[in-house]
Amino acid sequence: MTVPFIVYLFMMFGNISVATPPMADYTRLENVIILSVAGFGLVLLLYSVVHLWREKSDGLVTSGPYRLVRHPQYFALILFTLMMTYQSVWILRNTFGIGWLTADQTLILWYMMLVAYAAIAWIEESHLLKTFGNEWSEYRSRTGFLIPFVRFRLFVVEGVLSIAIPIVIMHLLLLLPVIL
Repeated sequence: MTVPFIVYLFMMFGNISVATPPMADYTRLENVIILSVAGFGLVLLLYSVVHLWREKSDGLVTSGPYRLVRHPQYFALILFTLMMTYQSVWILRNTFGIGWLTADQTLILWYMMLVAYAAIAWIEESHLLKTFGNEWSEYRSRTGFLIPFVRFRLFVVEGVLSIAIPIVIMHLLLLLPVIL
């Protein structure tokens, strides 16, 4: 679970010492929202991991954050990295830039991370099906894959939407300054 996230963090912040990043103005609502969503993502990640470790000895975990989504850790990482990637791309496009990746390379890195988490989740799900059988199938049918409340009978549709929805949100966020 941590390898794609560590690669993401390294690629995003590995060469940040080249210049001092501009400080965000936290009196602006958009920056407060970015910080809040990213913070929520990190809190959800920690809560999900702790909840899983506490409950997994009892069998399939379907309580806590697992009531809403089958992979809350990945959902939390998607939220966090969505906000961090948005902020990075905005900085790269609207200032002289501070990163060693271009704005487009930053987006491609984030897309690759989304695909990696979907693939890891698919692998985990095949293991969970073998381990828990019908209990897993019933849980899967009522709970979203990577995005809460987004569930489909066709596993492929669910996976594609779990990648496409964050990408659409990212591009809508990037269009907001142009629209406003």
